Amino acid sequence: MALLLIGVVRQDLLESWRRQLPSDTPNQFLINIQPQQRNAVEDFLRQHGIAEPGFAPMVRGRLTALNGMEVTAETFSDEDTQRWVNREFNLSWTRQFGPDNTLLAGAWWTDADHGKPWLSIDDSAAKRLKLGVGDTLTLDFAGTLQTLTVHNIRKVRWDSFKPNFFLATPPGVLDTMPGLQWIASFHLPAQNRNLLVELIRAFPNITVFDVDATLRQVQAMIDRVVQAVEFVFVFALAAGLLVLLAAIDGTRAERVRETALLRALGASSGTLLKGLLAEYGLLGLISGTVAALAAQLIAWALASGVFGIPYGPRPALWLTGALAGAALVAALGTFSLRRVLRTPPRQVLH
Repeated sequence: MALLLIGVVRQDLLESWRRQLPSDTPNQFLINIQPQQRNAVEDFLRQHGIAEPGFAPMVRGRLTALNGMEVTAETFSDEDTQRWVNREFNLSWTRQFGPDNTLLAGAWWTDADHGKPWLSIDDSAAKRLKLGVGDTLTLDFAGTLQTLTVHNIRKVRWDSFKPNFFLATPPGVLDTMPGLQWIASFHLPAQNRNLLVELIRAFPNITVFDVDATLRQVQAMIDRVVQAVEFVFVFALAAGLLVLLAAIDGTRAERVRETALLRALGASSGTLLKGLLAEYGLLGLISGTVAALAAQLIAWALASGVFGIPYGPRPALWLTGALAGAALVAALGTFSLRRVLRTPPRQVLH
């Protein structure tokens, strides 16, 4: 089960996650685009075949008060929240949230709400700050204070690879805040990677995040860790096989008597060998099937409860586990009892 889960299912989970991402999922992100550069960057991308680059405004603000009460990192006992509060937040504004945002509380705003000091907050941020609809946050934008009221709480699918923010407002609220910059996202085919070099030369202040390269590095690290874990599990499997050999050896004397009696009654060596293969093959088939089903259930629990990706039955995994178990146990049992088949009946009966 451990080998199937680590060696087969983890790759299956990774492929399931990749398949749910559209082929044009953004794999390049640009940050630190200055307001006066936005149109030039968009024109540059369009001239090089990027038809629909996604742009989003961003300003940075530091939290100073919650519901009118001044707060600092020491206000919170949780160390993660302390570190989170002790830095500046990235905020943006939008007229409409994408399908990767799910409303949990409150209501979406409309075009008629332009300029209202409302705030949409991600549910994880709301839990950290213990906020609900109607609560207020005061943020410092490079010396300019702005108080915002939580208008809705939403859940963000951060694995959608689309620009999203923990905190967002309607348009017309943060447009004039100091430090405004833009970020952009787009999909770049692998054969067009030279475009990034040209982009950096044209706009040296812009920082490029190559998500594909990052994912490849993460995958390489995961593969190394998995190889080490698989190596440990191979030893666990070897220990299990030794236990099986010990169990087989404990019944050796009984096997010798049964074999001699069957030989005396006319059974051939081929018949006895087939009987052993059938017995141990069935044991291996049962153990392999149970291991495969258990690995499938664990994978389904991880996919649905941890990674949030669809994961259905995998008959190929069941077949692989069943056949591998049958072959392994049958081969081991037959190898262990090969001498029993050659024991002369006369010697045993005497």
